Amino acid sequence: NGGSLAVFEMDNPPNRFLRLFFALWWFYWLPFNPETPTRKDMLKHGVVEELEEAGFSDVRKVSMFAGALQVVKGGR
Repeated sequence: NGGSLAVFEMDNPPNRFLRLFFALWWFYWLPFNPETPTRKDMLKHGVVEELEEAGFSDVRKVSMFAGALQVVKGGR
């Protein structure tokens, strides 16, 4: 209690071209890439929702680099 947390994670860009570009750049198209299922699960549930479910309050998200990355902050 009394601490804070910042998560720096990939995000889902709003632009279809950027989503394709970053998928190719980060090798999501490879079937053996261990990050692909983790990323799909993270995008499905959302980092903000995960932090709120874990009991963090004042959770805020900031998208960066055309929506490719996100910083999510929360406190307890």
